[in-house]
Amino acid sequence: MDIKEVLTNAIVKAAEQAMAEGVFRGESLPEIILEVPPQKEFGDFATNFAMQSARAFHTNPRKIAEALAERMQEPWLKRVEIAGPGLSIFICRKMSSMMRWQKSSRPAAIMAT
Repeated sequence: MDIKEVLTNAIVKAAEQAMAEGVFRGESLPEIILEVPPQKEFGDFATNFAMQSARAFHTNPRKIAEALAERMQEPWLKRVEIAGPGLSIFICRKMSSMMRWQKSSRPAAIMAT
């Protein structure tokens, strides 16, 4: 699993948690598209998921982005920033730390191969 898949799964988990807590409601999650910003100072990855889901969730995109950021407490994630109306920017820990985390989070059967 690459870091984009790990990050996508973390966003899904945070969104599902927020939905279960009643922060916003919806039938299904829109596709999560992660991009690498053109300049490093804009973070490691970015998504406009909150803006894409605003209509489906009947919720302000900034509120969606804030709910996701509050629920994303991952060891490999340094911080989540929100820009403008709801663009989420993810700042990850150093790549070496992330690689160690990925290896330690794999099941033993996969690590042995």
